[in-house]
Amino acid sequence: MNRPSYKELWLDEVKSNAEELELVRDAVDGNAEVYTDEPYSEGEYLARKIMQMHAHIAELEERLESCESALTSMVYQFFYPSESGALVHSFMSAEEEAAEYLVDYSIARWENERKNSIVFEGVQE
Repeated sequence: MNRPSYKELWLDEVKSNAEELELVRDAVDGNAEVYTDEPYSEGEYLARKIMQMHAHIAELEERLESCESALTSMVYQFFYPSESGALVHSFMSAEEEAAEYLVDYSIARWENERKNSIVFEGVQE
């Protein structure tokens, strides 16, 4: 991106290093203005890519939240409450895999060493 752009050549528009750095900083913070026309500086190009990454991260976070919600629902559907308040299952299945995921990511914990009862951490749905 060292070659001058058409805006730099024809319109004498050149951004200073400080302006480009500020644009990239704004993008990292999620506050950059991304225009629909072609970027004409390295800073604008980087800002656009960073803003696209922010959008992609938001989409992935939404998908992860949806998956975790589905796994939690599966546990509530296929486990039954025990006297201690833990949720218990008595068979090997996809539900156990869901429980493993929830435990691995600290959403829940195993109540016993047999790993057939689970307790949710924090707020229960």
